[in-house]
Amino acid sequence: MTHLLNSLISQTNVLFSKKEDEVTWQKINISFEQSKTLTESDFLQFLIQTKDIIVRSMASERSKLSGTTLSLLNNAIIIISKEKNNEIVTKIFSFLDLILPTLIKLTGKSNKVICTRAECTLIEMGKVLS
Repeated sequence: MTHLLNSLISQTNVLFSKKEDEVTWQKINISFEQSKTLTESDFLQFLIQTKDIIVRSMASERSKLSGTTLSLLNNAIIIISKEKNNEIVTKIFSFLDLILPTLIKLTGKSNKVICTRAECTLIEMGKVLS
């Protein structure tokens, strides 16, 4: 694991232990944005290591945080579609199983932006997994 990966996992998991408020949600969002600069394999490791906060952030009422989180998932789906390492793919599939119920719930939100983002993510998942 790279230093950046370890640092992002550590700071994100510390934020998970705190209640989401004006300060923490922005820090979580920044961590998620920074994770997009990781190599593909490190990025997938980041998702696996921070899965609990990802699920919580997907369901956040803060549409920017929810949107960033769904963007992470879309990036993961793209990586999965070209990944050849079966061990990594298996880990990511179990990760996707964890997030699927929350994704489905988001499609029923009254916030149309969040709802549409969730629907798009589900469609992309369906394309890759079929």
